[in-house]
Amino acid sequence: WGTGISLLFLSIGFSSFLLAYFYLRIENSVWPPAGVDDPSIWFAVVDAGLFAAAAAVLLAGRRALLRDDRRGLIAGRGLAAALLLAGGAAAGAGPVLDSLPTTVDPSATYLLYLHGRIIEDRGPRAMHPQWGLYDLEAVSRALAARDAIVVARQRAPGSRVREDAEAVQEQVRALLAAGVPAPRIVVVGFSKGAAIAMLAAAGLPEPLRLVVLAGCAPGMRGPLTLSAHVLSIHERSDPLGESCAALLSGGGEASFTEIAIATGRSHGAFFLPQDEWVVPLLDWVHGTDPAGAQPTEPRPAP
Repeated sequence: WGTGISLLFLSIGFSSFLLAYFYLRIENSVWPPAGVDDPSIWFAVVDAGLFAAAAAVLLAGRRALLRDDRRGLIAGRGLAAALLLAGGAAAGAGPVLDSLPTTVDPSATYLLYLHGRIIEDRGPRAMHPQWGLYDLEAVSRALAARDAIVVARQRAPGSRVREDAEAVQEQVRALLAAGVPAPRIVVVGFSKGAAIAMLAAAGLPEPLRLVVLAGCAPGMRGPLTLSAHVLSIHERSDPLGESCAALLSGGGEASFTEIAIATGRSHGAFFLPQDEWVVPLLDWVHGTDPAGAQPTEPRPAP
């Protein structure tokens, strides 16, 4: 009875959310509504399916118990536990927000994602004629896959790098003031977003963590002095974002690591959440040495 009642409540709750989702989708001519992130129902669908399957397995285990089938009971309980754990993993991705949460959890990891310029001009699903779709939501969701709280604000067209960098610094200071340790604050910037991230880090004395994605354009002058742990990832076929070693490993960094990927997609390699850069980035953010990384010890500043 307990399993049946739990499954009933789960079904009612999920059905209510599903009906509300489609009602709002039909009633709004523009989707998603202004100021609202496009909600994804797929995690909820998968999670509900896994819990329903676990309930069915538990009911089968009950029948095995009534038949005095010990092997069937043990197998059923083991399979149900696996399904429930898978459901928890499916629900375990962190949230994606457009601003810092009202209540800050000092034990959480906060990842501030700064997108490229095309999102400013063409929206969160910008289409480039050469490099294809830049999907801000898909990238943000991928960065939240290991339970980090991702803050990904869409900047206004023509936003100024210095003003945006100051806004990032305010967010970092707010997290620090709320008790979040600097190593749990990660600023990730792509292209123009990387320039904003580097400028923000340059004005912060705390050794936070900084990820630069295709952010070092040819001709940029350095070295920059940053009090940060830096991960640089660039695409070998990208003429706009080259190695950051000359710019960022010249002094001041707590550490500098660089990875070169080879997808053949030029600057568009970072438009979608590809494993080549997402996996090593998440490994680095969550404390695992990324495969293919080349650590560089910072040299004393001249």
